[in-house]
Amino acid sequence: MKKDTIEFTEEKTLPPCCEEGKRGVIVNPGALGDCILILPLAEYMIKSLGLSSVDIIGKTDYIDFCPGRTCIRSIRAIDSIQFHRFFVDEKDFSIEEKDPLVSALAGYEWIVSFLGEAETDFEKNLNFTIYSTQSAEISILPMFGPEENSSHIADFYIRKFIQENEFKPVEYKFNPQGTLITPVNTDIQWGRQLISSVGLNPDAKTVIIQPGSGGKHKCWHLDNYCKIAEELADNNIQPLFLLGPAEQERFSDSQKQKLYNAGKTIFSLNIKQVMQLLSASEVYIGNDSGISHLAGAIGKKTVAIFGPTDPNVYKPIGPKVAAVTAEEASFSEYCENSQILVKDAIYSLVND
Repeated sequence: MKKDTIEFTEEKTLPPCCEEGKRGVIVNPGALGDCILILPLAEYMIKSLGLSSVDIIGKTDYIDFCPGRTCIRSIRAIDSIQFHRFFVDEKDFSIEEKDPLVSALAGYEWIVSFLGEAETDFEKNLNFTIYSTQSAEISILPMFGPEENSSHIADFYIRKFIQENEFKPVEYKFNPQGTLITPVNTDIQWGRQLISSVGLNPDAKTVIIQPGSGGKHKCWHLDNYCKIAEELADNNIQPLFLLGPAEQERFSDSQKQKLYNAGKTIFSLNIKQVMQLLSASEVYIGNDSGISHLAGAIGKKTVAIFGPTDPNVYKPIGPKVAAVTAEEASFSEYCENSQILVKDAIYSLVND
């Protein structure tokens, strides 16, 4: 199909709310934290646009827990759709009869993409594909806000969505203390089994410590975590280190040995198992990371430790989240002053 056979207008109108069967989708190529931070946008879309459901197209390793526990109805693998085709020059782009790109996005009345950029070949080719068979509203949003943005990034996404579509917000007020993910009963049961699997008592207070992050510069010094774990154990609170693939690869043998000496360690868990482990614990401690966002989102008592990043923008959303900003000069060093701040936050949450 050639492009000169299709005409469409850029004019946007807000469809009437509460129409049954209206569906939306969010395309998100990001990691775990990025996926969690778009959940408020998905909730806003459902409430303000009268959608019956919102799906996510993303990396399934990060979002497979969403259906049944969040506002997301279903998930799809981003690699199963030929999005790379949208990045070609618009002059070279075409679609065929029964093209898989058309069927992949059929039936959605609202499409939000964090993949690609606005006013580029990607957006033009996406628009052409959608409007070849249906009418839909399409928004291309930036994954990261401008440097001068001082509002929370999840709030930025919603405000940007409102701005792009030029309609007034519907009773909108960002809630940084909302619970975005609701674990089911079996999640807690599986989490208790995971705690038992490393020789800890699932009925005792367990603090999950995740000392890693996608960015090494966001990681508080490992010795600080080890010292806190030792003090927790001295106060009859079970520390349990949670290591992901990045930490297993990044940490040296001597660093891993420090963790083994300071507390029990669990690793090789998928995201759903991590969510289950967190749901059965008392408190979570970690850096500015996807796991910290997961802990906060399920309503877990969460201490998130920030150094070079701004907690006003990236603090985990949740009802029981304490953001601690460590001294920038000593963030990557052993620091007793920072430890005191973190311990105060931990015991405040434990005793709450």
